[in-house]
Amino acid sequence: MEALEEQHNKTIELKNAYGQRLIDNNRRVMDLIEKNWHLADAGDVETLAQFQVDYTRYLVESEGGAASGVPFQVLQDQGSIPLARSDLNTCARRSFERKRSRLLKLTGMSGEARKSREFTSIFQRRGPPAGPVR
Repeated sequence: MEALEEQHNKTIELKNAYGQRLIDNNRRVMDLIEKNWHLADAGDVETLAQFQVDYTRYLVESEGGAASGVPFQVLQDQGSIPLARSDLNTCARRSFERKRSRLLKLTGMSGEARKSREFTSIFQRRGPPAGPVR
């Protein structure tokens, strides 16, 4: 029975570690959105705004403890607070691909090809790095 309890506790610890990682990532995403809102594409605004609502609810209800003592049915009516939204990932991927496609049309090369060309150009000007390459 003790071994089963230990496995149970380890499983909870692992899930909590993943949850904390998501919370930390969401904090960074929220910071990026707030500081760079002016750069958001119009088609992404709804998804980004929903992320802000979800994250604010998390801060108020979970970290802030405001949900403590609120009847369970009221919390159920408000719905769960997602820590990871697939639509945010889809939105980011779609915007990235759209911008990469535009870059390719404008320059005739992808970002990776451009970076490679710039690196090669710098390397040729400066010569090989001194010391061992890691």
